[in-house]
Amino acid sequence: MADFDKILGDIISAIAEEMKIDSSTMSAETTLESLDISSIEFLDLMFAVEEKVGGSLDIEMVEGMETLGDLAKAVQEQLDGQAEQSA
Repeated sequence: MADFDKILGDIISAIAEEMKIDSSTMSAETTLESLDISSIEFLDLMFAVEEKVGGSLDIEMVEGMETLGDLAKAVQEQLDGQAEQSA
């Protein structure tokens, strides 16, 4: 099972690196809207997250997420599903 806290940390790290936002200002409750991420930036961010977590993500499955915690949970579920399929 993928570790939620690690995934959340990877997402926050990716946002900090890609968007030049201080990681200490973000948490699971941070909304994507508050980060003012465009759809193009969101795609770039998802590719960066894929690199950090070492898995491929279904972008459609994570679209519409409101908070970083929601996003981390969706990524966790996808990674868990991929692990089950490869087992």
